[in-house]
Amino acid sequence: IIRAHKKHRVVEYLANKVRQDNPRSFTNHGRIASSPILEITEEHDEIDVYCLNVEDTHTFITTGGIAVHNCIKIDPYYLTWKAKEFGYTDHFLELAADVNENMPRFVRSKVSQALNMFSKPIRGSKVLILGAAYKPDISDLRESAAYPVMTMLEEDGAELIYHDPHCSTIELPNGKQYQHSDNALEAEQLEEVDCVILLTNHSCFNYQHIADHASLIVDTRNAFAKVRGKAKVVKA
Repeated sequence: IIRAHKKHRVVEYLANKVRQDNPRSFTNHGRIASSPILEITEEHDEIDVYCLNVEDTHTFITTGGIAVHNCIKIDPYYLTWKAKEFGYTDHFLELAADVNENMPRFVRSKVSQALNMFSKPIRGSKVLILGAAYKPDISDLRESAAYPVMTMLEEDGAELIYHDPHCSTIELPNGKQYQHSDNALEAEQLEEVDCVILLTNHSCFNYQHIADHASLIVDTRNAFAKVRGKAKVVKA
């Protein structure tokens, strides 16, 4: 493993996993073959390749040459495509990918339902998008759910405000750009928005402060589960 501090994660992850190894040790399961992992060793080398192993992103490279990373949204499509080359269809992965693709629509519907509780439509409502990065505490926007969620809400007529200290700008597929709003989490600003949508649960957010001053929060990360404030929290 390239980074020694990640060895324990690999050991834990692979405890009940199998990967291709010596052909003589294969166990045949019809169209799928498996092999037990007998040992995990560390290799130290300097390799000048960007993003080979980015610290604190759960990214690593195995000595067998297989890149194991965190592009969860993309990987199922590659695996199902590759499986079909061998005449195998993995319905579970296809279902998982379908669920992922439809989550932004589900979030949009939860926002609509939540606003309806206050007798408000999406059109004309001031909506704060809180967090847009793909996952917490990084600046990577690739495959972020913020793109489809913001696009749909914009099409529905919402007035969007965007706050993510890790991502200064986000550009939607239609070319519309939103700049990070520095003062969006000030008490007065939170009290003016109709709905706060938490898309990425960055550790820098003061969730208690948000719950104390916002009136409505749609929480897609369960970050407000133990937070009590004046805001009505709707899980999505």
